Amino acid sequence: SQYNGMGGGVMVQCETNPDSGIISNGTFTMNGGAIIGCVARHGGGVVINGGGEGEYGTFTMNGGVIDSCVAADGMGGGVLNEGLFIMGKGGTIKNCKAVRYDQYYLGSGVSLGGDRNILNGTIISGDVADTQHIFVNGPVTIGADADIRANMYSQGHKIALADGVSSAT
Repeated sequence: SQYNGMGGGVMVQCETNPDSGIISNGTFTMNGGAIIGCVARHGGGVVINGGGEGEYGTFTMNGGVIDSCVAADGMGGGVLNEGLFIMGKGGTIKNCKAVRYDQYYLGSGVSLGGDRNILNGTIISGDVADTQHIFVNGPVTIGADADIRANMYSQGHKIALADGVSSAT
């Protein structure tokens, strides 16, 4: 693939210093603005990296938009989470895609792994043929303020609905 990296827009990293054992968990808070048209192999818009036990990056999306980002040969067109992802009411992810072998791949909009995922924002897929726009590979809670207009696919992980939230499926 011509895209060898992760996180076309932002990569939230975590690491442990081998000498001191100190864990450095990266954080990124998005309160507004836009990440538009970024491309990477995995995590076209944002990658939240996870490491070993107790090592995780955190992405809190309180506002702003991630739009038209692409994972060119992997997962997570908009967001690839391997740590903690908290999406607030003001955040929007739309028009993103993940492709592999010229087909839609897991988590075109978001790939939700890691230790925790909370969705209260808006996720929109413009293509009903994209059956795995939201790929669930870790614990997910969908909050009362969530506006999800996309197909979700889970590999055996629980999708919890907050009080007052109903599913269209």
